[in-house]
Amino acid sequence: MHGKIEENRRYRIVEQLIDALSKISRANGYNTQPLVTTDYREIQKSDASAALWIEETDEDVFDIDTSLGMSMNFTINIVGNVLVKGKKPHRERNMLLQDVRNCLSEFVKDLSKAGIPTAYTLGTATSDDSELTENNLAMFSQPLTLQYKIYNGKF
Repeated sequence: MHGKIEENRRYRIVEQLIDALSKISRANGYNTQPLVTTDYREIQKSDASAALWIEETDEDVFDIDTSLGMSMNFTINIVGNVLVKGKKPHRERNMLLQDVRNCLSEFVKDLSKAGIPTAYTLGTATSDDSELTENNLAMFSQPLTLQYKIYNGKF
């Protein structure tokens, strides 16, 4: 049935991204162990030293083939923040950003295995230039654009 949210590609992509980013941990060989959420309010309430917020942004059609379906671009921003305890905010922020990028390369491979053939582009990561927030947070935003097809109206 077309109406089930669990079959929606956009929904499935975000859910799988949450799962992938949630595996970032020191036990799995990463540098950091962030809280991962799609709800920024969780980060505001949390005392986690590192956090990732998944922000769904644009989704657009870039090609339509009436016999095969539509080709879509879906952009997600992964916003990270790290509580800086030392004297090198750029180091702590970049450790989390490196973990995110390493995780994303595996995530895209796993999407294809899950039946969502996908091409991807990592956009330009922006950061706070080591200017900490009043709460001593160093932040970045890493855009990820995924390209995939929707066949016969099955979103």
